[in-house]
Amino acid sequence: MEKFIKYLDQVRADEKLKEKTKAFILSTHTSQQRSATTAKSKSGRKGSYAVMKSVGLVASLVFCAVIGIGGYTYAKPVSYVSLDINPSVELGINALNRVVSSEGLNKDGQGLLQEIRLKNMLAENAVQALVQEIANKHYISEYGTSVIALTAQANDEQKAVQLQDRTRDRVQQVLREKNLECVVYADCVSLELRKQAKEQGFSPGKFRLIGILQALDPSITVEQYRNAGVSEIIVKAGELLASVDNGAAQSGEYERNRAMITATAQQIMNMEQNQNQNQNQVQNRNLPDNQVQEQNQIQEQNQIQNQTQTQAQDGQEQGTSDSGSQDPNANSNGTGGSTETGGNTGSQNGRR
Repeated sequence: MEKFIKYLDQVRADEKLKEKTKAFILSTHTSQQRSATTAKSKSGRKGSYAVMKSVGLVASLVFCAVIGIGGYTYAKPVSYVSLDINPSVELGINALNRVVSSEGLNKDGQGLLQEIRLKNMLAENAVQALVQEIANKHYISEYGTSVIALTAQANDEQKAVQLQDRTRDRVQQVLREKNLECVVYADCVSLELRKQAKEQGFSPGKFRLIGILQALDPSITVEQYRNAGVSEIIVKAGELLASVDNGAAQSGEYERNRAMITATAQQIMNMEQNQNQNQNQVQNRNLPDNQVQEQNQIQEQNQIQNQTQTQAQDGQEQGTSDSGSQDPNANSNGTGGSTETGGNTGSQNGRR
């Protein structure tokens, strides 16, 4: 009995439940011991039978208690992972890294979970199956402008990072197998932030990104970005980060977030440019040959006109320069052009 009580102390469960279980088992065990002692004093054989019966009863109670506590522990989520694409889905993960709950955080997410079973799967396997289903339903854009925001949630930072890394690798594996170009933005948050996000009606990943926007620009409100896509929020955060002074020393966490958001924002913008180019090519292929030739001629005429205007402007500037004398150092202290160029260069470096 003492060994079992020690084992019970090691079980991960609600403390009140554990204490009630201990008290119930101890009281039952004491009662059975008294009954066995009384029965033994009346008859040796009857006493032996009573002892055996009491031992069997206690063993049954112990078994039921262990099964009950074990079932409670298995079904209780200790961490979560959420995916935001267009469908938003959150999976509850137990202490054994198994999916024990799933929730669609928007209409598309709810519909998606009706068609796929994820319960009892390992977290990374469930995320992989989920992204495969999302890709099969063409939620990920053909031209690769979609962003998958993956957010691991746990109170233990190390476990949250491990969950984030394992699930992110599976997402990237699906994208490679299906030859899809998509930005994967992975992050992790505490369970307290998850609670705040749920109260506001947001997924934890999106709520975290809006919080970053507000830290960069306090005038931004949560409602401004309630219906915004994750990619829009990340691009806006990248723009704000590029415009702030990053010369002062910052914490390691700030620097990591800045680098991650800036790189992701740049990826999104590059992919959007590629999408526009691909769409233009598709449109040109669908045009009749005569219209394509007309467009090419118009482009050539515009190029010739631009060249003519540039030559004329150069001639005027040369004439002005020859007609009057100027101090050769007049522009050395000027800040207009150099400051603007430096600002643009800084902005570009910040986004890379």
